Amino acid sequence: MLLYMDSPNTCDSSRSGGWLGLRVTEFHSSNLQIVREVSIPEPWRERFLQASIGSTRLEAAPYLHDLEKFVHLWTQEIQHLEAHRSAVDKYL
Repeated sequence: MLLYMDSPNTCDSSRSGGWLGLRVTEFHSSNLQIVREVSIPEPWRERFLQASIGSTRLEAAPYLHDLEKFVHLWTQEIQHLEAHRSAVDKYL
């Protein structure tokens, strides 16, 4: 699976391009996909690790579905922030 993040403020898991491609698919003996932390470039690795504090994970690596959730929530947060900024700009 490839995830693409355009910049520190945007990301898209369905596009075919982008400057940051994360090659993260790897199966663990538990039949769940995991993410090798070293495959996540900075600053995304640190952001993901900070957001994942307290999450259940394998000793070997975090789960792929946790990274996918992180990307999804990050995208939602950025969209919310952009909508808020647009609304504020209309009143200034």
